Amino acid sequence: MLSELGKIGIFLRRDFAMLSTYKFAFVTNTLSKFFIFFWMVLIGKIFGQTSSILSPYGGNFISFVLVGAIGWSLLWNTIDAMIFSVRNEMLMGTIEAIFLTPTSKVIIMLAYGIFGFVFGMISVISFFLVGLFAFDINIFAAANLYTLAIFILSCTTATGIGLILCGLTFWQKYLGQFVPFLQGIAVFFSEVYFPTAVLPSYLQPLSQIVPFYYSIKGIRLSLLGIPTTELTQCILVLFILTIVFFMIGFFTLDKCIAKAKRDGTLSFY
Repeated sequence: MLSELGKIGIFLRRDFAMLSTYKFAFVTNTLSKFFIFFWMVLIGKIFGQTSSILSPYGGNFISFVLVGAIGWSLLWNTIDAMIFSVRNEMLMGTIEAIFLTPTSKVIIMLAYGIFGFVFGMISVISFFLVGLFAFDINIFAAANLYTLAIFILSCTTATGIGLILCGLTFWQKYLGQFVPFLQGIAVFFSEVYFPTAVLPSYLQPLSQIVPFYYSIKGIRLSLLGIPTTELTQCILVLFILTIVFFMIGFFTLDKCIAKAKRDGTLSFY
């Protein structure tokens, strides 16, 4: 078992070595996230830094957007990095060879998930430093065990969703605009850049069926430093979602890999 877990480190070193060959794409992707963040901050300055609608979250728009950017970067980078790893394996034609090794698919996909988490944490640290030095906001000043629990459960939930999308990548190869479409819906309903209270009343309930909503909201509530029933609810929901998405993720992965093997398309993208 320990020898199997030790293989995760090998996968991580290799994935980061592969990522380093895409320096330009990595830099432009990071800059685009910062550009969106500053764009939202400027909008906040136009309409005022504080708003009664933000009072449940501390009332400061910059802090609100900063927490949203941090939470979203962690979640989506975890998923995106997993898809990146699988797609690269298929592009290089090495995925079938890896599955033929004694290493189990669980360990392989777990390594991809951890790579995504580490990649996401790099973005979290970047946004934290931007908030600290550009706006003099220490967003994690009130961080606590609830914050840590939300972060961990958010990452495991994102990993489960990543497993599903990786499975679909094995099967369909190119997912087209499905992933950006899913990302757009999640950003819209997850209180990343604005609270759902600004949405029409008939749209607000839809946020409660979006998994990332509980992650972003949980992070914000935990950083207020006051345990609430809503915070406990977010933790419970994320725990359940982790179990559900992991079960669906590995089921989808097995079925899609089996389908790709039957079609003879597993070894190429």
